[in-house]
Amino acid sequence: MSEAPVQNLRFSEAFHVMKENTSFMLLCLSFALMFGFYVSLGNLISSIFSPFGLSPSEISMVGLYLLLAGIVGAICVGAFVDRSGAYKMTTIVLSLLNVVFLTVVNQTVYHLDYSYALFLVSLLLMGFSSVSYIPLSFGFAAELTFPLQPSLVNGALLLAG
Repeated sequence: MSEAPVQNLRFSEAFHVMKENTSFMLLCLSFALMFGFYVSLGNLISSIFSPFGLSPSEISMVGLYLLLAGIVGAICVGAFVDRSGAYKMTTIVLSLLNVVFLTVVNQTVYHLDYSYALFLVSLLLMGFSSVSYIPLSFGFAAELTFPLQPSLVNGALLLAG
């Protein structure tokens, strides 16, 4: 199998090409929202969950569960996208799932007394959908802007997020 060469453009030219790509700009917006959500959740996790009676060790376990579920999600989503090539559909589904699971976590945290298992399951599913979205976006951005260097495209995506 032969590989297509990547374009070696100057940064300003490559940035202009990315800016003109509407699909890439929509992905940047979506990535910025999802990545910003995940980073802010990680930074504020103790402030969010301590008023509901979770101890610091329980809060750290919640963070660990989110991360581990995300790693499993990234592997599963990566394998699925490699086989199917359905980047756009997978991106939309993960975005919607993240909103649903965030809503479930938000509602179950007020009822921890009798639904702690539902709270943990919804956290795992939210971690699965939110963390796996990050590598999916990197791959999708590289596909959308193919002739450009993937490292430049991924850097621009992180800059947007």
